[in-house]
Amino acid sequence: MFSVNEPLKEYLEVDGRRVPLCLSFDRVLTVCDAWADDGLDENEKIAITFKLLVPKPRFRRWLARRSAETLGAAVTTLFKDYIDTGPHSARKGPRAFDLKQDAPFLYAAFRQIYGVDLFMEQGRLDWRTFSAMLAGLPAGTRLSEIIDIRTREIPKPDKYNAKERRALIEAKSFYRLRPEKPVESMQNKLADLFGELETWAKS
Repeated sequence: MFSVNEPLKEYLEVDGRRVPLCLSFDRVLTVCDAWADDGLDENEKIAITFKLLVPKPRFRRWLARRSAETLGAAVTTLFKDYIDTGPHSARKGPRAFDLKQDAPFLYAAFRQIYGVDLFMEQGRLDWRTFSAMLAGLPAGTRLSEIIDIRTREIPKPDKYNAKERRALIEAKSFYRLRPEKPVESMQNKLADLFGELETWAKS
């Protein structure tokens, strides 16, 4: 839950105990990569999640002794209340943005708009803050221009717009997103992940 009038919650309550978290954006993205990896089973994904997001070994050892049901509920709460920062639009229409493929443009946009060096912020910038800043990026960055190119409709041909159409078609080809099959894009995985986790935790 993100609220500007309250401090960001940095612990997860499990069996009545507060487990300290490290929710830096780079760690969360790595965790999301793990959950998007069909080559890992649920136990491996849970282990990676707690290894990355619970920095203190004694708390990880304590979690390892909890029941599977408790761990499932904890992971579900972690994703729903701490990582799922809002609605996901990846399923609606063609993709216009990809966190991995557009990483250079994302990095440049954060430097341009916020003066934030994402490399220097690894391990520090909270995922919820990162998500809010990402959602709030204004027009005027190279990233926004590229997204506009990808989403802009090609006008119907007439006797005046041949040059405009050709330029847009070439730009769309240059900046197109590579297909993510057989592994789905992170956005699509995130769009489905939270419901899947909840169903799995109840099973």
